[in-house]
Amino acid sequence: MAWGPPGPVSLWMEGSGEVTDRPYSRIYHELAEDYPEVYDGPLLADYTRLLVAADQAYPTRARWAGYTTRKAITRLEQIGLATLDGARYTLRGIDKERAERSAKASRAARSRHASSTATSSATSSATSSPRSTATTVARQLPRRDETRQDETRRDNGRATDEDAVDDYFRLTGRAPKATVMAWLDRLVTDHGDDALRSAMAGAWQEDPNVTDFLGRVEARCVSASRQSARASKERAASSELEHQRRELVLMESMPEEQRTANMQRLGSMLADSGLLAK
Repeated sequence: MAWGPPGPVSLWMEGSGEVTDRPYSRIYHELAEDYPEVYDGPLLADYTRLLVAADQAYPTRARWAGYTTRKAITRLEQIGLATLDGARYTLRGIDKERAERSAKASRAARSRHASSTATSSATSSATSSPRSTATTVARQLPRRDETRQDETRRDNGRATDEDAVDDYFRLTGRAPKATVMAWLDRLVTDHGDDALRSAMAGAWQEDPNVTDFLGRVEARCVSASRQSARASKERAASSELEHQRRELVLMESMPEEQRTANMQRLGSMLADSGLLAK
């Protein structure tokens, strides 16, 4: 156990009515019983000076020169109160003592912080207006359609917290008003977040004019949607033709009667689908 690792302590300043933090050195009563040679002799002064120097240098090791003599530090090492390391030294128990003090200080700081936070939160809740409270809650809630947008982004292999609203602010330099938010929300619902953001980027690159920006964005979204629908229809038709081609190949290996019947059936199917004039 350490006899005297110094450190900060709250002291009552007599007459001032205040508590102040001042450095101190602690020497335990056991020193007198366990090491009477030090406590009752001149080594007590050497030990006290070494104690203060060790604390000032902590956590590094202090130099003993200037605080004691070679004879005194050697004797303190012989009786177990000091450990020499060349020109430096450490005192018995100082590491443990400082670690315990540090832990206590940390616990006290956490306790004060928790108490301060709770008091501040209670005061803020008591003094905040209903409008500010509603605004705070609204900011904590996810925007409408946010879950669907996040799923779309994950499906496309890119995770991001940004959306069309962020793009609007970044491109135009303006915070979107309620009407703009409603417009963007409708476009997201109709065309999807990725298609909308792509249209916004293209429209702004073509003409960085905010006046008719969203109108041009919507026109691009509608055009892209029509092109996508047309391409999807063409792919479906191409797939159907490929299927019919394979049917024809199979029919060539069939008996004549079966092939004739299948050809008639195929002609009827093509006519019904509008791919063959009746």
